Amino acid sequence: GTEERVAAELNTTRVLRATTCMGALRVGPGIVYATGCGLTEIGSRYPENYAYVLELTEMLRKCGFDVRPSENIEGVVWTKTLVNCGINPVGALTGFKNGEVYKDPQLRGLVIQLVKEAVEIVKALGIELTTEDPVRYALGTAKATGDNINSMLQDILAGKRTEIDSITGEIIRLGKELGIDTPTNESVYALIKAIESKYLANSEAITDRKSLKVKELVDSLTTS
Repeated sequence: GTEERVAAELNTTRVLRATTCMGALRVGPGIVYATGCGLTEIGSRYPENYAYVLELTEMLRKCGFDVRPSENIEGVVWTKTLVNCGINPVGALTGFKNGEVYKDPQLRGLVIQLVKEAVEIVKALGIELTTEDPVRYALGTAKATGDNINSMLQDILAGKRTEIDSITGEIIRLGKELGIDTPTNESVYALIKAIESKYLANSEAITDRKSLKVKELVDSLTTS
């Protein structure tokens, strides 16, 4: 959905899309550790942009990145989305690293159900994934990245807004449009949003109090 929104907002189809498997861990304000450097794939749903795809790919390769162009970027994006919709909310809700999610039979079952629901949407959209077995691929990713703290859990730990709307929320939205039930995704979405709303409300309250104090200080200086 992001590519379409950007194209509509800018009134152009010259929009590229990319996925990356680079891992990172936020350890403090402005401090991020690279935990893995994987493949980045670039493409566009608009065929006329492929020359730009190749140009950007070559530019990033010269900078030392592992990059390749994709003629099926929709499939690439959705394959990664299936992984994220399964692993990220489960890790975020439990506080578990990816490997801990994989090792727990009940959590592994939850990941499977989340992915299976999303796969039905992919089938309805007619998108060709880059894996023949998305469930096994998602579980394999969790196992292979066992020490990773997924990005959604990192956001919760940092008191930041998560990407639940752009991942699980998008799956739910498409499910409703296509008449496909996504009850498991809806449940984890509601739980993540409840956690989010609690700490975001506190954060906004603190920001409001700080803004009020600044305003009072400015008013006192301008009236004295």
